[in-house]
Amino acid sequence: MILHGKAAQEDIDTTVQGTNTAYPTDGKLAIKIINHRNKLAKAYGIQQRRTYGTEVKILRLSLRHFRHINRRAKTKKALIRLRTLAHALIRELRRTLPGYTLFEHYQKDFLLYERVLNQQPKDSNKVSIAATASPTSFCRRS
Repeated sequence: MILHGKAAQEDIDTTVQGTNTAYPTDGKLAIKIINHRNKLAKAYGIQQRRTYGTEVKILRLSLRHFRHINRRAKTKKALIRLRTLAHALIRELRRTLPGYTLFEHYQKDFLLYERVLNQQPKDSNKVSIAATASPTSFCRRS
């Protein structure tokens, strides 16, 4: 690699590529928690009362235009419902996992998920589940 002279100017590529960074909104985190809990139950063959798959898809669509003045109420209701569904799945798995002797293994995850679900938009110490697969990208709001 040449650092000085005319040859160095020919080899420099200064293009910048953006990263695929998704900001972890509360709705996205609730959906992620629901999907994680459903995968956990399926992996261990735990029979669930409901998986809420269709309802989550409908609520995800309701979250899309949250800044539009006429859709704020619908978005707020959808977020509350998603949190309720996530809490219901956590409670159900807490009841059934001790029978499979897996509760101690996943207890740390359960505490993290409950902390994420209970946080409010204006909280100072927000917790997030990893939003991107790339460890080198950062989510920072100024």
